[in-house]
Order: sequence, then structure tokens, then C-alpha cells
Amino acid sequence: MMMESSLKDQFSIGVIDNDKRQHSYVSMFDEIAHSKHISLLKHRERPHYLVRVTPAMDQFIMDCAAEQNINLQDYELPSKLEEFTKVTKDVNVKNDRRFKSLFKALDSSKEMILLRSVLNYLNTHQYQCNIVELQKLFE
Repeated sequence: MMMESSLKDQFSIGVIDNDKRQHSYVSMFDEIAHSKHISLLKHRERPHYLVRVTPAMDQFIMDCAAEQNINLQDYELPSKLEEFTKVTKDVNVKNDRRFKSLFKALDSSKEMILLRSVLNYLNTHQYQCNIVELQKLFE
């Protein structure tokens, strides 16, 4: 994991899926807050944070769409998880117009708002992150 080696003395944020097999470095983190899909973990000694998405980012996106009553097929995307996962693994999501449009539509999803708030807080405060303030974002 890049955090563990080349970023070990720097502030760092990682976003990971809650896979069955986790990198050994994850064991050095403690959970400080969680919601249905998002867990925030802090390294015990370093200014490193992990945002762990449960169960994985593809299901997270699909659940956010369902919360907003968004039909993925309206965005030319499959509505079945297995097919959706294949698409997310095959495309450069950052540059894919379908996903750009979908993410704009998901902007008001509760979990998407939380994810954005956590990432914004961490980026803004970096070395001065306050655990209590981070936990309040999850309330």
C-alpha cells in the first residue's frame, strides 16, 4: 500500500472497498465512525485515514441511486450488480460521460453527501483533523 511506504510521513487519505481480504496495513487503523456504507479509519500513529466503502463502491453507487429513485438504465448503465461491476471495472469512470451524469444526479444522496463531507474535511484540515468533528459528520 502506497501509504505505508512512500507516503509514510505525509498526510494521506485512501478510499478502499471493504473486501474480504484486506491489506495488512489496514490492521494498523482504528475505526472512528461509520454509517451504512462508509467507515472512517485513522492510523494509530500517522496522519493517515482510510475511507472504507461497504461492501464495495459499485454497490454503494447502486444503493445511492436506489435511494434517489434513479434508474441506472436512464444513464445507459446496467441495473444488475454483476453487469454494473463489469462496466465500472472496464471504463475510466472519471472520463465516462455516463458516470459524470450519474454522479451529478447522486449528489443529494445521504451517503454521497457524507462521503463528500468527510473527504472535504480531511483535505481542508489535513494534519489538524479533530476526531470529534469527524465523528459529528456521521451523526
